[in-house]
Amino acid sequence: MEGVTKRVNKKGDTVYEMHLDFIRGFIVGADLKLPPSDHPEYGKTIELKIEAENGAQCVLQIPFDSAYARGFLYSSPNMDLSQPVEIEPYQYFSKKKGRDATGLSLFQNGEKLDWAYGTKDNPGGIPPLKRVKFKGQETWDNSDQLAALEQKYMEFCALFKDVQAEAVPASEPEPQAEAAPAAGDDF
Repeated sequence: MEGVTKRVNKKGDTVYEMHLDFIRGFIVGADLKLPPSDHPEYGKTIELKIEAENGAQCVLQIPFDSAYARGFLYSSPNMDLSQPVEIEPYQYFSKKKGRDATGLSLFQNGEKLDWAYGTKDNPGGIPPLKRVKFKGQETWDNSDQLAALEQKYMEFCALFKDVQAEAVPASEPEPQAEAAPAAGDDF
């Protein structure tokens, strides 16, 4: 296919990638994948199953401990799952911060979705970063924040598990064998 790159990832798996400015479609599934047991340093991954309006499907993977994941998670409560969504990563140099700003925005109906939580004015239960000393250096610890975001993401994933459970038809009862008529019964 045009625009598809084939490569071997750090796990040794052959993967096919498309490098796009954005992706658009319906989110029809969500899961949180744990890293392989032999490489816990890879971290958890958000997996979103996206279906395009033409029916084509793909899986978008986002590292859980990333600005991309935070952008998705902070905006996702404002998403209407019955409508297609555009997922658009960004990166620009912030003069205010003196470094690159990286993240992800969600758009629906041509409008950027606001963050539902995760701001100073509306933390929404997301704990602030903690300043800690690690190996003699002061750094920021986001462990509590990641735990709260994981809980919120699992609630998001549950939305799709409920839909899948409704979509699976109830199993039909097994047909019962009819009893053989007793001797002398009229049929």
